[in-house]
Amino acid sequence: MRRPRDKNAPSALIPAERGRLAPISRLRLLLLVSSLVSPAFSASPASTIPSPGTFGTGSGTSLDTTALEEITVKSSPESSLVVPSEAKARQELEQVPGAVNFIPAKSYRNGRVQGLRDALLNQPGIFIQESWGEPNDYRLSIRGTGLQSPTWTLPGILVLQDGLPWTLADGEMEGFSNIDPLAMQYAQVWRGADALQFGAVDRGGAINFTSYTGYTAPKALALFEMGSYGFWEGQIASGDVMGKADVYASLSDVAAEGFRAHSSMNNLRLNVNLGYRISPSGENRVYFTYVNQREQLPSTLTEGQMFANPTYTDPSFSLMDLRRYIDLLRVADRVAVRLDPNNTLTLGAVWDNEQFWHPIFQFNHINDNDFSLPIQLTGKSTLFGIPETHVIGILPQGMFGATTVYAMHYPSPAQGAFLASSHYVAANVPLYAQSTLSLTRQLSLIAGMQLDFSLRSAETYNQVPQGPRGPDVFQNNSSSRDYYGINPKLGFLYQATKEVQLYSNVSRVFQPPNFNELIPAASIVPVGQSMFPLQAETGIGIDVGTRGSWKRIQWDLSYYRYWMDDQILLYYPSAVIAQVTNPSSITSPFVAFPFNATPTVLQGVETGFTFVLAERLLPSLLPDQRHPDQLVLNTNFMWSNFRFANDPTYHHNRLPLFPIDYLQAQLLYKHPSGFYIGPNVESSLTPYAVDYANTLFVPAWAILGFRFGYQSEHGWSVYFDARNITNEIYAATATPVTNAMLSGGAAAQSVFYPGLLQAFYGGFQWTW
Repeated sequence: MRRPRDKNAPSALIPAERGRLAPISRLRLLLLVSSLVSPAFSASPASTIPSPGTFGTGSGTSLDTTALEEITVKSSPESSLVVPSEAKARQELEQVPGAVNFIPAKSYRNGRVQGLRDALLNQPGIFIQESWGEPNDYRLSIRGTGLQSPTWTLPGILVLQDGLPWTLADGEMEGFSNIDPLAMQYAQVWRGADALQFGAVDRGGAINFTSYTGYTAPKALALFEMGSYGFWEGQIASGDVMGKADVYASLSDVAAEGFRAHSSMNNLRLNVNLGYRISPSGENRVYFTYVNQREQLPSTLTEGQMFANPTYTDPSFSLMDLRRYIDLLRVADRVAVRLDPNNTLTLGAVWDNEQFWHPIFQFNHINDNDFSLPIQLTGKSTLFGIPETHVIGILPQGMFGATTVYAMHYPSPAQGAFLASSHYVAANVPLYAQSTLSLTRQLSLIAGMQLDFSLRSAETYNQVPQGPRGPDVFQNNSSSRDYYGINPKLGFLYQATKEVQLYSNVSRVFQPPNFNELIPAASIVPVGQSMFPLQAETGIGIDVGTRGSWKRIQWDLSYYRYWMDDQILLYYPSAVIAQVTNPSSITSPFVAFPFNATPTVLQGVETGFTFVLAERLLPSLLPDQRHPDQLVLNTNFMWSNFRFANDPTYHHNRLPLFPIDYLQAQLLYKHPSGFYIGPNVESSLTPYAVDYANTLFVPAWAILGFRFGYQSEHGWSVYFDARNITNEIYAATATPVTNAMLSGGAAAQSVFYPGLLQAFYGGFQWTW
């Protein structure tokens, strides 16, 4: 039975609380944005976005065949120079000699879209689970990235919006949920160290979310959905073209009580972009984003607690009202100039300001400012008579941040004395170039190089003990480190037939540490230092695969292997985890300790298949024989084997927290009238380790879902989405420790984050 909320739990009066919008204020803001974009509500010719057709030649398209006709958009002879169309974005991925995903918004807008997990589900090679703060915290991993990192950060993957970085200059992204999938028209994913066109050689690759514009968005859109555990979400959006200018605006608000005690959240996101066609060969586009995020944090559980009552949260989390508040402001500009028919220059500028108020057994206040100025030249020419395409660019980024830490008194969550502070500066300047040579009509050679310079500098002022019985004193330390990388890449792409591609590449991985790794908390930095002494992780990776279609089958297959040196790993000391159940004895924050691992080997297989099992099941109801009804099976499977190469302590043990065998499957019946229905399943087929000693494991699990809906030709749609129908209790993810047999044994380790229990959702959308 689900335990009731303690509505009388005390909470501190902190500055961030005043930034929280009351329901009436949110309604007023919704109405205000509605009035601002109301001129776009006037009627105009419209056409319907078509359903995706066959898989096509190496399209890299999503294998999620739930994509149905959904949003009506305006037809226009013009298009944006800054924002590629869906067709052009697909074509870009066709030229990548590595594993890729193309995810159109219509593939996930036919069910619950509570967050980015819903948008990135059912994709080959992507593992994403909710943790605490659901749905604002995710453990997103591509090829093992970020497995041991705090769940609110995202290292090892370059995240962009419209080609402009969300990832900070130090290589991490805090608050992945700041991106609103409802405001995006599609996403592109480069899996592995193969996103050199953005300057990235991260092991996890890159994800680029592309916004709607006035050219591609409906004149007006209204969405409302609600469901279990107090969930509701609303969105209003509009786009229009006004001569040489176009505008798109989206305001969404999502809130949930959460299925666990002390896990309520709300997230308000405003996205606006305004484009202006300077000339037939030039366009400028300005972006504005505001995020107001508020969430309570539930605790991790022992395995016994989780199976006894997965809704339970340690009482100390409620009594101390542990939570995280984020206020984010982002302003960006991007200019595209077509220099000649074959070359385009793109310039960008981004400023992000993130304010965090994070009481988590200590009061942490974080203020980050991040800047970037990307410059890129793309084009085509000939080299020794051979057709060639190229991209040359530089992505200078800088970040200035500060963290202040105060004590937190128990049992009331009152702010106490000053404990520590840190000021830090990061710079990252990758210079990159990539060229694709069309050696024959079927074979292309891709070669590239990245030169990277990264700076990490910090000054810390913290309280440290002087000897076992000496008094605490404050110390001030400062230091900086430079990281340099020369990172080549070589690959080929072979067009075996019109529908089939083969590819392979080899590349060097280079990833300097971020500040969540260098300074997980100012109060625990080693004595006499301002940062943990971490090396950059490096490695060599290979990628071999194929994608294509044949008759009624579509596929995406990839094998990868990385030989890593100094991989950055983290762990939570068992003593710290034990302290969570006794807050009055806590002497250090609930934070992870970093270290560079001995050599590791990461390898895996990523597969995606789509089978059209049957057609014309109901011929008497078909309105058009050219578009028959279909029964489609979509499956995505990942096998992962991440190990120490020969560690003195852990030998050849598996690295923790990534499923060994992970399966997603969906059987869907689709009718051309717009009706769809079918079950889906998600499963971790075998247990996988939580600790580096491989003594504690996340149990195997499988959850069943069901979805049906209707999407009308007249611009409206409805859906019903059931999750975890059998009410399976399972661990969605966990927190890593070194050896679970220490400090009380495996049964005492509070490391598990329960997954969502049985839940039901429904939604309605209307477009004009």
